[in-house]
Amino acid sequence: MKTGAGMNKDQRKYLTDWVDKGFSKEQEAIEARRYERPMLNNYLVALAMRGELKIKSTEEIGAYVQKRVLEMGKDDALVSFEDESGRRWDRKLGRYVYVPASGSHSVTLEAEQIFWIPQDYLDRLAAWEENEKQIEADLEALANVRDTVLLKVNIGSDRALESVIAQADSLATLDLVNKQLTAGPAAVKGELNGEN
Repeated sequence: MKTGAGMNKDQRKYLTDWVDKGFSKEQEAIEARRYERPMLNNYLVALAMRGELKIKSTEEIGAYVQKRVLEMGKDDALVSFEDESGRRWDRKLGRYVYVPASGSHSVTLEAEQIFWIPQDYLDRLAAWEENEKQIEADLEALANVRDTVLLKVNIGSDRALESVIAQADSLATLDLVNKQLTAGPAAVKGELNGEN
């Protein structure tokens, strides 16, 4: 990459692509910190298998159902019917036959309204939620730094941009690139040497 004769359009494009690649790499590293949300089903099944699953009292479940009924709209239903009637192929007869109305009724309730939720699940869920929150904050901060760096690449002075190109191998993060463009080589050199 030529420097010294002023930054041309191709050189700025090179820097833009370089910043985008760095952004993608840092973004992937942040995304890699994600882990699977704890599954309540697994905790409840384990408790049931050990004979330790605790169901809430009839009064508590009844109060929840009553609250739900009172909040239902005209198109909502407490009980749903899975209709299994209709035409079915009969291999013996070699034709479709009508199957009279049959099916099952079911009520859908949230697990938390029926079962006591184990504390270890709640603790792991809280840790997972905090991790997700931190990841989203870090991704947003990274995107902001990327936008700032791209703006500086497009409007920055030739001297500042040539300095970034000269130190490209040592500027491992977009944050360091941003500092290089903002404060100059001395500030970045100090940070790389652990002075900040």
